[in-house]
Amino acid sequence: MKYKILHIIPYISSKYGGPPFVTKSLNKFFIKYGFESQILTYCDKSFDNIRCFKLNTEKFWFSFDFMFNSIKNIKKSDVVFIHGVYSFTSLWGSVFGKMFNKKIFLLPHGMLDKDSINSSNFFKNSIRKFFLYTVGLIIIKNADKIIFNSEKEKQNSLFSKNGIVIHNGVDLDYIDKIQCKKNYFSKDKISLFFLGRIHPIKGIEFLIDAVNLLDDEIKNQIEIIIAGDGEENYINYLKSKSDKCIKFIGHIQGNEKYCYLKQCDIYLQPSQTEGLSISMLEALACKVNMITTNKVGLAKELKNKNAAMIIQYDLEELKESILKMLNDNKNYGQNGYNLIKEKYNWNIIIKKYQKILEG
Repeated sequence: MKYKILHIIPYISSKYGGPPFVTKSLNKFFIKYGFESQILTYCDKSFDNIRCFKLNTEKFWFSFDFMFNSIKNIKKSDVVFIHGVYSFTSLWGSVFGKMFNKKIFLLPHGMLDKDSINSSNFFKNSIRKFFLYTVGLIIIKNADKIIFNSEKEKQNSLFSKNGIVIHNGVDLDYIDKIQCKKNYFSKDKISLFFLGRIHPIKGIEFLIDAVNLLDDEIKNQIEIIIAGDGEENYINYLKSKSDKCIKFIGHIQGNEKYCYLKQCDIYLQPSQTEGLSISMLEALACKVNMITTNKVGLAKELKNKNAAMIIQYDLEELKESILKMLNDNKNYGQNGYNLIKEKYNWNIIIKKYQKILEG
């Protein structure tokens, strides 16, 4: 049976990181494997298999347009994938999916992870918890399955009773074909690169503090580029304490991010906590030499496969790992690429989704 699949997510721009990437990838590969698949989201103009609705406010991502005009799409579907928890689209899609007796799968994208819930100040953390135990509980209870992206995310989540693990992935065939026609880093410097959301849990301040401990002679030999979006005040704070060898370039779109990943000498993922980072998977697909912490969902596997340098979340250890990578020129790249090819490739992962649809 070829199911009619619906993905519901409040945002689809790549500046929002992993959730839109996973949603668009799932949609693409479901279609590739013969399913009818469509995304419902907020955007300006519908295109391909993405149906756009007008957003009224980013507070709870509320929309009258979505409220009144998404019901017919939900009714015609067989399966509804709810992406994320903290939005009106998630609540509305969940309620009407249940009402029309659709199969519902919830992908929380780390939003049920206790570390993520407690990653801000007391007030914001309290609001998240209140939401999850009220409105969020409706979304969670309506789901036939909660799909976590790693064992770490599942084990560390507030609600995991009805959960299964299906990893995220990348389109390896697409990434392999990308050709970069210009240099994205200085030829006379050793390049270090970070790609992702600019948020405290990503460890960027931790990285800056480690770099500030390096001798000036080392700093003059390297350039560190940090790519991604985040809260303006927090980014300005990070810039204020950064050495001149560190450069923030904001959000990068399309194939440009893969060119940065393919050309960097060292990729840095110094996360304080992480489930399964899309940026990390993309970096591995680009055969990078990576330094990351034991706080990421892939840490044990990366260590077992000798696919990255794994460190404790410790300032001195991060500093020493950078020095070691600069001097030893350890080549983890091929091992990381092989891991993606064998396990974290959408052509493999989509078959696991097929099984739960048929189960």
